[in-house]
Amino acid sequence: MRGLWAFISPELSDRDVAVRCLADSFVRDAAGRLIRLDAYLGELDWRSMSDDMLETVLRRFVFRETDAGVHRLHLGQDPQLVGTIAKVKDAVSVHDQLVLSRRADGFWVEDREVSRAGLEPVPLEFLEGRLRESSAHSLASLIQEVALVLRNQSLFRREIPLWALTLVLRVALRQADPPRWELEPDVSNNPGPGSL
Repeated sequence: MRGLWAFISPELSDRDVAVRCLADSFVRDAAGRLIRLDAYLGELDWRSMSDDMLETVLRRFVFRETDAGVHRLHLGQDPQLVGTIAKVKDAVSVHDQLVLSRRADGFWVEDREVSRAGLEPVPLEFLEGRLRESSAHSLASLIQEVALVLRNQSLFRREIPLWALTLVLRVALRQADPPRWELEPDVSNNPGPGSL
């Protein structure tokens, strides 16, 4: 996720964004225990896990807490991210193979076909790797690539949180040759920053 954090806001370093997103995860109680981590691990028999499995479990915790942190940024602490999410949301809503669904934990981008129940959602690293291989250089062409990746892979559910998709697209647009600093086309009437 390191590469993604840098693009939440150009004024923030990776460390600043990580601290913002994960700060509440390291709140301690009077006894010095990490409240959220203790609650998360308390649901699991982590002492009997292999090192690899425990690392995977802790990565999931970090991703979950980062998700919550990005939602906090989305809810007003980072107006630039809000504008970028709005542009991606609008671009997805007019795409014929994707649908935007609202859930209790936020908006999700899904393939219009039935998703695979029981599987994990598409990880950010997986989608970022696929888009890195792409020759797409605009928001519309990247959204088309996302639709193809979701539909043609069989390892994960055909869905990704909107905030995560936005971060991946920002990275892809920044790495495009030539770099595209704007999310185009703007299919909305949303006010908001036009640049990343």
